[in-house]
Amino acid sequence: MGISWLIYLVCISIYRIYECILGNGCLYHTSTTFSDNCLFKESVEENHYTTYSSMSHLGNYLAISHRGQLRRGSSVSPNQSCAHFLPRRI
Repeated sequence: MGISWLIYLVCISIYRIYECILGNGCLYHTSTTFSDNCLFKESVEENHYTTYSSMSHLGNYLAISHRGQLRRGSSVSPNQSCAHFLPRRI
């Protein structure tokens, strides 16, 4: 099975808060300035989970720890469960 992908902007649409990532893998959110740091690529993996990787900083992934905290994107691989998300219709 191939991997399909789309370019996504991770955004909390009600508040217009954008999730962004720096070159060192640190995640931050902003409501004022949108930049290339806020663009992520959505990949549907073979196990049907979705991963989000940075478009501007290759190898950095969006991930949430089991405690609900954001993890540093540079310390996460797409095979780790903390980087797997389930797709949901909005």
